[in-house]
Amino acid sequence: MTFQPAKSLRLTLAAGVVVLATQFVMSSSVSATTLGSAQTAPTVTLGATAVTVAVSLDPQGADLTSGTLCYSTDPNDVVDAGSQAICAAGATQVPIPGVAGSTVQATAVTVGGLTPGTQYFYSLETTDSTNATSVFYDGSFTTYSEAVTAGSVAVHLKIGASLGSAVVTIGTIAAVPSSEVPTGLVDLSGLVPYVVSNLAPGSSVTMTFEVSGKIVPTTVLRDVAGTLSDITSTTSIAGHFITLTLTDGGTGDADATANGSIADSLVILGTIQPQATLTLKSAATTLALTARHAVLKSVGGSGNGTVTFHVDTAYVNSASCSVTGHSLTASTAGTCEVVAAKAAMPGFYATTSAPVLFTYELAKQKPLTITNSSLSRLLSRTTLLHTSGGSGKGNVSFAVDAAHVNSAACSVVGRVLSATTPGTCDVVATKASSSLYDATTSAAVEFTFNYALQRTLVISNSTQTRARTSVVVLHSAGGSGSGAVTFALDASSANSANCSITGTSLSATAAGTCEVVATKAASMGYGSTKSAGATFTFS
Repeated sequence: MTFQPAKSLRLTLAAGVVVLATQFVMSSSVSATTLGSAQTAPTVTLGATAVTVAVSLDPQGADLTSGTLCYSTDPNDVVDAGSQAICAAGATQVPIPGVAGSTVQATAVTVGGLTPGTQYFYSLETTDSTNATSVFYDGSFTTYSEAVTAGSVAVHLKIGASLGSAVVTIGTIAAVPSSEVPTGLVDLSGLVPYVVSNLAPGSSVTMTFEVSGKIVPTTVLRDVAGTLSDITSTTSIAGHFITLTLTDGGTGDADATANGSIADSLVILGTIQPQATLTLKSAATTLALTARHAVLKSVGGSGNGTVTFHVDTAYVNSASCSVTGHSLTASTAGTCEVVAAKAAMPGFYATTSAPVLFTYELAKQKPLTITNSSLSRLLSRTTLLHTSGGSGKGNVSFAVDAAHVNSAACSVVGRVLSATTPGTCDVVATKASSSLYDATTSAAVEFTFNYALQRTLVISNSTQTRARTSVVVLHSAGGSGSGAVTFALDASSANSANCSITGTSLSATAAGTCEVVATKAASMGYGSTKSAGATFTFS
């Protein structure tokens, strides 16, 4: 089994000094000579970078006036071959304050600036008011480490009162098989085997484990003969700290024997929590189909689980959307819903965001314009319509704009515009939608249609002098189209012959003259036209 890294464990023996490592020992080996009457051996209270050495003695009526503590990492600096206290050049010398009084007296000195996880050797000598050496001891201590590795776990220590030469051994830490972790919980520490030895048989210790990380411990399991048993009810959990009391031969001691050694294994678990709300974000949710892609992002969630994005299959995907990494694309106009999903990780369930609706629209075409340069036409002629602009492959069609008056009675067949009467009409062009672009219609363009001018119309009678009693048949030449030709007396001229016209026949009742004009009616795109006056003379 492998232990999940990035978790730390702090172990405290509240009843005394704990030394951690695979085997990390605090030794206060008091030996050598006692001068005077020492009541107890010196007490050494360890820290990582500091130590306090306390001595309690009865100087038998004399005052304790002074003392010296010498320490070094080299034992030869503090004790000579005869086990006498010395302070060689390599040792550090610290004075011990005196205490007045004739009864049992206690004094202590604290030394700082020590190196964590290092063995030091020391000697202690005190002097009383009679100048006699009252106490002499030599020994050693090892500072505890602030960051000791035990198996795959970083282990830290908090110091309590002295336990003499207590030894704590942390075995190899292994992850607990997922099948053995209750549903809804996650392994925070792994299976931690430990032994507290060199204890007084039957003694009790209080241990505090601190688990780092964001997940707060909620459950403690103890390994009893290979079976994990829940001991949460007998532990105190405060934040990331778990405290329990162990008794040699009793509670928390696997061998159930008061033999000065407590051995046990435990697992610290945390509750799997729902993640914080995960939200899918995008700069835009309505996009033109020609847009390259929508960039998907997410905010929220918990932990460092992988975030992925998916088209929500529970929703109609009319836009034929697809996701690649953080990019959303669509192949047709329509809608789709997309969700973000953040994977589960230790302490957190997987989570999915609320769906976000994306709408893909056909892109707008470039402006479409009718480009005919001449907008004024003869009624007799058709007009071929032209455009520029637009986008995509949609077909272009033309139509008379029904929103405007069509006084020219225009009509469009394909791209050909024609009119049946003089006047105006508006025409629009429309380019149909294609796979990417929406349909578009141009602005309306007004076309004007006018009659064409006929060729010159003339009265073509070759003889215009006649006898008063004769009838003249009138003739014309020129003009255009199929319009009927009519004749009339020119009312602006004198009619001294008292002429009259019936159809094409001109007659007179008196000698004299009269003037006749011909008119050819409009037809086939030509306007009506009138000839110049022709003078007829009757005798």
